[in-house]
Amino acid sequence: MIEFVNVSKTYETGNRAVKDINLRIHDGEFVFFTGRSGSGKSTLIKLITRELKPTEGDVIVSGWNLSSIRQRDIPRFRRNIGVVFQDFRLLNDRNVYENIAFAQRVIGASKREIRENVTEMLKLTGLSAKYKNMPYQLSGGEQQRVAIARALINRPSVILADEPTGNLDEKNSIEIMNLLLDINEMGTTVVVITHSRELVESVDKRVIVMEKGSVIRDTNGEDMRRPISAFFSDYRPTGRSRRERSVRVQEEVYRPEEKAVSELHPEYNANDAADLIDTDEVPWEAEEPAANGRSAGV
Repeated sequence: MIEFVNVSKTYETGNRAVKDINLRIHDGEFVFFTGRSGSGKSTLIKLITRELKPTEGDVIVSGWNLSSIRQRDIPRFRRNIGVVFQDFRLLNDRNVYENIAFAQRVIGASKREIRENVTEMLKLTGLSAKYKNMPYQLSGGEQQRVAIARALINRPSVILADEPTGNLDEKNSIEIMNLLLDINEMGTTVVVITHSRELVESVDKRVIVMEKGSVIRDTNGEDMRRPISAFFSDYRPTGRSRRERSVRVQEEVYRPEEKAVSELHPEYNANDAADLIDTDEVPWEAEEPAANGRSAGV
């Protein structure tokens, strides 16, 4: 469960990025956060991952009170969370297999566990045939699937996806959304940050709208929806399961050559305008595994 109790965040500049937030996300929910740039979405995500500490109130995630958590416990807490970024954040000097395995090596998993779990993630994300490829050999959709596999491999209770389709075309965006929906159906809580109205309208899920640091609307997807565009109707046909739709997109729509990495938009600022440097910040940084297979502080 994710819970915000009277949470506010004020930066040293005096900018109050989040104001008196009270909300609860139950285990197994799928939730969209949406709103204009600077509305406080990214600050909210950083509070959930404990990159930032609230100025007021309590943030409780998977039983951890992040307002009072000890610094040395933050890496252990973060094992409960998988984060997917818009710009993928893959390790460019490692292939698909090694990128996914990296998250397991950080926590000291055995070679057997890594082999079994990476194989499972490759199958789940449709990347089994690409396991030897380097990131520069992948399209944007493939890179994002690698990022999702890496976020999921340690079986977190929560997946946070920050603009996961922001660098993708519509067809690949559908594939990624179907994958996130499949992950949610397996019991994982999924929180998606997005500016895309079309993405929100494509599924009937809870939608939390933010503006100027406050929650101005919290509703089920059915209450937010306008008619789905013809594009989404075409690729979400009646009678097909999400897995069948995902396979159809992968086989009939997705083409590795249709978007070279150089054609994407690498210029990505993960911070909203309100997200300034803060002394309480604990960046979400991947840790290199120590020589003995265990990372320091984990």
